[in-house]
Amino acid sequence: MIRYYSPHFSVLSCIKALFTSRAESKLVSFFKEYTNKKYILVTNSCRSALYLAYKSLNRKGTVVTNPLTCNIALDPIVAAGNHILFTDIERDKLTMLATDLHKLMDENTIAIQANHIGGFLCNMRQIWDQTRTGNICIIEDCAQGFFSSFQGQKPGNYSDVVCFSLIKNAYGTGGGILATDDPIIHRRATEMMQGFKKPSFVLILFRMIRNLLETLRDKKFFDIMYINLMRGRKVSGEFRKRNVTTYYDILPSKLEMKIGYVQLLKASELNRERKIKAGLLLNKLNEMGLISNYKDISEYDSAFTKFFMVNQNIRSEELITKLNKKGVEARHLEHKHNHFYQERIDLSGKPEMISNILECHNYLELYNRIISLPLFENMSEATMDKMIKTLKELIFE
Repeated sequence: MIRYYSPHFSVLSCIKALFTSRAESKLVSFFKEYTNKKYILVTNSCRSALYLAYKSLNRKGTVVTNPLTCNIALDPIVAAGNHILFTDIERDKLTMLATDLHKLMDENTIAIQANHIGGFLCNMRQIWDQTRTGNICIIEDCAQGFFSSFQGQKPGNYSDVVCFSLIKNAYGTGGGILATDDPIIHRRATEMMQGFKKPSFVLILFRMIRNLLETLRDKKFFDIMYINLMRGRKVSGEFRKRNVTTYYDILPSKLEMKIGYVQLLKASELNRERKIKAGLLLNKLNEMGLISNYKDISEYDSAFTKFFMVNQNIRSEELITKLNKKGVEARHLEHKHNHFYQERIDLSGKPEMISNILECHNYLELYNRIISLPLFENMSEATMDKMIKTLKELIFE
């Protein structure tokens, strides 16, 4: 199995975390420097940070955002009592198409949520220029944009709020960050969190074991253990549906803060390696004529948090299923074990999400032409070649 991702988590990571002091203040200092924002709040997740941001605006209305993202990036908007209006997506980087953003804004618009996709940042300066005339909050969903930049600018320069995940390419087991220069948003979010529930230690322990096993999946024994763990998690979840939570109203875990900080200490180097591997993979895919996106990325320094391949000759769900059967753990938009494909928004059974999605022509055309390929920092060239060979055989069979 060519695994999708490695969290680079080990027993040593656990030991270091246990001996880490003042983790929360260290995370705050790190993200103050990284974002150049005055106020940092550590949350349970990026999803929770987004929810807190919207609730802290203290008003409801329409949020304009790009649709090609995990559903959990959109759920906080609706959970906070708002409506969604969609922009189309840019065809090459798959990010927000911001050129006509002003046409979607009116007196009911309270925010723009720019979802950075696959390590490629939206054009925040363009978004900023179109929204400065009204009382509109710009929120960056930076779960996939950490360690990336556009035209030399990191996240946070042209937004009111930036929300990060401490998982994905930060390699933690949980946690999120809300960064802002607005003292009112920070105060309201902080006060709101005081009423949140304590995190479940069982869930935290599960995440730690999951990440330990996921890191070692290149060894068959640990891969089997990981698969059985995730299968058990799915089965047990069926019996706990009445207790399912959206995770918006849970406090951040002190232990996961410690783990998050320990993992951040090595994240910069890991992301440097990831970028190198992504460049090599992109060159190989281009040589084989398998990829039609990422043609014009000279102004981007992408962390390639996810490596999206667009090919007009594929059907995403069908190809992803075949790749997994062949031992290539490809995904679509979400990173969930054994959850290969995310339904298109207008087919998802969520009427509150549909909005004007049928006007987003690039999104509709490309949605089922995208796959997210495995990419991890110590991926060998031989593994890449094996994956590409499998891709080529399946696409041209």
